[in-house]
Amino acid sequence: MWSKIARFVIYYRIYLLIGTALITAVMGFMARDLELTYDFVKVVPQNDEELIYYHNFKKQFGEDGNILAVGIADDKIFEISNFLKFKYLAEAYAKVEGVKQVISIPTVQYIQKDTSRKRFVLAPLFKQNPATQQELDSLLDVFHGLHMYENQLYNQQSKATLIAVTIDPKVLNSAKRIETVKNIMRLSDDFTASTSIQLRYAGLPYVRAILVSKVRSEFTFFLYLALIVTTLILLFFFRTFYAVSFTILTIGITVIFTMGLMACFGYKMTLLSGLLPSLIVVISIPNCIYMFNKYHMEYRRHGNKVKAVSRIIQKIGFLTFMTNANTAVGFIVLYFTDIVIIKEFGLVAGIVSFATFFITIAIVPPILMYLPEPKEKHMRHLDFQVLRKIIDLVEVIVFKSRPAVYSIMVVLVL
Repeated sequence: MWSKIARFVIYYRIYLLIGTALITAVMGFMARDLELTYDFVKVVPQNDEELIYYHNFKKQFGEDGNILAVGIADDKIFEISNFLKFKYLAEAYAKVEGVKQVISIPTVQYIQKDTSRKRFVLAPLFKQNPATQQELDSLLDVFHGLHMYENQLYNQQSKATLIAVTIDPKVLNSAKRIETVKNIMRLSDDFTASTSIQLRYAGLPYVRAILVSKVRSEFTFFLYLALIVTTLILLFFFRTFYAVSFTILTIGITVIFTMGLMACFGYKMTLLSGLLPSLIVVISIPNCIYMFNKYHMEYRRHGNKVKAVSRIIQKIGFLTFMTNANTAVGFIVLYFTDIVIIKEFGLVAGIVSFATFFITIAIVPPILMYLPEPKEKHMRHLDFQVLRKIIDLVEVIVFKSRPAVYSIMVVLVL
């Protein structure tokens, strides 16, 4: 069977490369519609009692997950010069796109009696900027008498106050939330630079916009770091840019396929599915290493390039097929859980794991057919004595020291 597959791959190699390029182009086009999710993912089943209670509570009472709290614990905030800047900061927050409301000491309102219309009305406490420290202290005394704000906007014991910034839920659940929070942070940094008063932040908008952005940047960093380390290792052993470039090409095509597949399923990129690119590196690289290594071994043995390519499909093809198939089954099992994000991750990771085999077979052997014969310097890794000694040691341990191996494993497990 595998000999027939090898003849098919060699004979129709140009069509396999063209077909792979077309599929990659289609998947790349589909990947343009892939969106990042800005909702908090649910990591419990949808029929969980606590989650159902949470949904019912939110439906009845609403939620306050769109409030960003900016805290200040510094007496200097009530000095006239700093307070005016504090008031300007609160007003500047209110002008940021995506902000619905800002509540703080400079923007508080109190209830007044309208005798002419016989009703109560809200009036701002700080109708205009206080001109002197005495005027500010007088207004602050009035504020302290408004007990509805006690321990809400100001704590008498710790002398701490805050600014509550309400963000539009539509903005909070879209990509615009990052820009909105960054604009708020930029205004805060300007305030700190001019007053030397430190601000502290809390609330879901801050966590979701700032910390999630940091996590996403770390995913990207570690993906590039994995590619760089892999590139250096491949260059060290194979001593040719062909092995490196085609390995990276295989990874790139698989990543594009993954993104396109998620878009086809209508999934959004979550923190969990953001691990897929790094996972693809782990799955794809062994396939390429197995094939390049076997290719060099076969070519050194008989010097026939066509025969060497045929042998890597026959010998390594089955190995990589079984490895990728077992990996795919392991991931697809996750699809049968009740947790949505794990179902999505398991399905995509399983399909991609299996597809990696076909992508590797459709790229590496056909390209090797078009490359020049490897030179002796490219095959020196086959004579790397340190690795050979390590492999020989493993063989001795496996075949001659099995009782000792079993005993050590039992001790470690227990």
